Amino acid sequence: VDIAAETVLSQGGAVLQGPKEMDERGRGVLVSDAQGAQIVLIRAKGGDPIDAEPAIGGWLWDEIWTHVPEATHAFYLAIGEYDAAVKVGDYLILEKADKWRAGIRPVVEENFKVRWVPVVRVADPKQSIDRVAALGGTVWLRPGEYFQNSDIALIADSTGALMMIQRWSSVSTEELQ
Repeated sequence: VDIAAETVLSQGGAVLQGPKEMDERGRGVLVSDAQGAQIVLIRAKGGDPIDAEPAIGGWLWDEIWTHVPEATHAFYLAIGEYDAAVKVGDYLILEKADKWRAGIRPVVEENFKVRWVPVVRVADPKQSIDRVAALGGTVWLRPGEYFQNSDIALIADSTGALMMIQRWSSVSTEELQ
């Protein structure tokens, strides 16, 4: 974590808080990249979790939405020690140990704040968005409206935090290309 914090600074990012011990979680640091996207880098006390298929309702993925995908790729490549980056159209998948770890999505809207967007696995995004408003959230994009994919929706929780929900079947990068 301490070396990662130094790398963040050397790559034009900022250390916002830490590094510090985080009770039972491990050692972590809150950083931002050169475009301002914030993320916590952590070394978990018990080590990284074993790779497994995410359950329905579990965290599926994280992707960063950025105006400068090449610079974002270089920044996270230096920090995350990824083995490979696979390009699928204009989307970039970062891999480590032959597993997908994160995505980089280019965003052209100038007023959009660069950020990490988490993705939660759901059985049916259409059914899931029906509950969003009742829980105080907002549906920004319904399935199929932007991503041309009826398995993905963009929502915000009651605090305004963005997230995607997605129906997911395991595929490899070879199947996507």
